[in-house]
Amino acid sequence: MILDSLTIDPEAFAARTGWAIKPEGACKGEVCVALPGARQADGLLDARVVAQRLGMALVSDAAHGLYALGPESAITGRALTTAEAPDISLPDLTGTVALDTAGAEAAHPWIEAAAPEHPSLIDAGHILDERFGVINVPNGVWIDERGIIVRPAEPAWPGSTPVLDMLKEPGRADLPPASVEVRDQIAKMHIDPQRYLDMLLDWAEKGSSSQYVLTPEQVIARSEPRSADAARAAAHFELGQHLHLAGDHLAAVPHFRESHRLQPSNWTYKRQAWNLESVDTVTGVSAYEGSWLADVLAIGADNYYPAIEA
Repeated sequence: MILDSLTIDPEAFAARTGWAIKPEGACKGEVCVALPGARQADGLLDARVVAQRLGMALVSDAAHGLYALGPESAITGRALTTAEAPDISLPDLTGTVALDTAGAEAAHPWIEAAAPEHPSLIDAGHILDERFGVINVPNGVWIDERGIIVRPAEPAWPGSTPVLDMLKEPGRADLPPASVEVRDQIAKMHIDPQRYLDMLLDWAEKGSSSQYVLTPEQVIARSEPRSADAARAAAHFELGQHLHLAGDHLAAVPHFRESHRLQPSNWTYKRQAWNLESVDTVTGVSAYEGSWLADVLAIGADNYYPAIEA
């Protein structure tokens, strides 16, 4: 959440973070946290108290007079505090969900090429990253008719994926060495489209009795771990996005770099920053250390996507 002072409007805070301010404190789903001393005489909240009580990172950019309040980390230590799905409003476009700071302009050509029949949400602010714990794509989250998350964010390929289709293409001998290495690394990754499709169809048929539906406690426990560093990474990433969209890209780069340092496992942070610099993110981006290929080799391709748990 971007702030221009150390005070927060409660309604804006609820809309951005999902934490509603009530007499008993800040509440999300069934969880409430007392906020003694947070509410000021004018009705605004002291950002420092809120950050301390909820384990939210509060990062500043003195040169621009801005602050960013990262997501909570002190309640469950995970990306999800509750299994109740967050209420998120995003602009739509026919196609697939896109996480892209450049917005619909960047996502639209890909959506048109895919020609899907389902609606799209364009998440220029990477809000889904923060609220669901997405650190890589493609990811899926299962939400039932009651608005309850029954599987948290996890790798998702419903039946097929262009990534594996690429491995079937002929002409390997004509590819540059880096492209050959990319294909070799992709072949080692945990990508199982048929298994995920089978799970999804089982849930569609059996609903809450599906063996793949998790309890709220399991959903929270399986959601992405969120440390204080990960919360700070989110705050720096949001400051970087804000400055980039405001036209000050050079000022955004240090914040993107810090988000990478604090949460190196977050591939959406890396790919977004890399793609704002260059179309070639495979072998290196001068503004940042590493590249897609170098970083995959460093962690091992089999760790790029976690294997899907039943």
